[in-house]
Amino acid sequence: MEKIAEQDLLRYRRYTGEFNLEFPLDVKKVFRCVFGLQTHFVDLTHEAPVSEVPAHKVLGGLYPEKFFFQGKDKVILINTGYEALTTEFCRFVIAHVAGHYVLHFGHEEAYKSMELMKPNFALSRPTFCNLLDQHRPLEIQASHYASAILMPRGEIFRLSTSQKLLDLYGQTHVLCQRFGVSQQILELRLQQLEAELRHAGHTYPSYPMPVSTELLKF
Repeated sequence: MEKIAEQDLLRYRRYTGEFNLEFPLDVKKVFRCVFGLQTHFVDLTHEAPVSEVPAHKVLGGLYPEKFFFQGKDKVILINTGYEALTTEFCRFVIAHVAGHYVLHFGHEEAYKSMELMKPNFALSRPTFCNLLDQHRPLEIQASHYASAILMPRGEIFRLSTSQKLLDLYGQTHVLCQRFGVSQQILELRLQQLEAELRHAGHTYPSYPMPVSTELLKF
């Protein structure tokens, strides 16, 4: 999952010609440039029902190719009528919904990874997200991807000057501002990376922080 997000950010940097990413990331621009996804903000409480879940509990949705919302396909839909939508959470929802497109609508690299659902389980219709489904495998994968896009592991490790992720917990306010996320989402990301390192048997990653300019060439 981490590698897929890193590859997509690299594609974005190639597209824009930017060597260094600026944080917080302009997530709408990232997915528009890399995948042609447009982000639309709509109050679904004033629209026809889009799912069985009450409209005020729907976070957002995805209309992939050949599925149209108000005459357009490849749309990330954000529900402004969601009862607890904040600016930070909105950014996460955009990346989460885009994660469904990247991971579950035919992303070739995703299917090579054993951690992802097999192609025959891929989504083939518009999908809508809500907190009630957050523990389903597809939702967990999309959330992991969103975290990896908004808070790249290389950037987090670079900020960990003492080479311990635990030390970053004392800087959560600053990090939340830098990445444009809530404290809850940031702490979940740090826990996620700690678990990854423990599983790999490392206390600190060997990932290089800067990316060679050679990799940015077409």
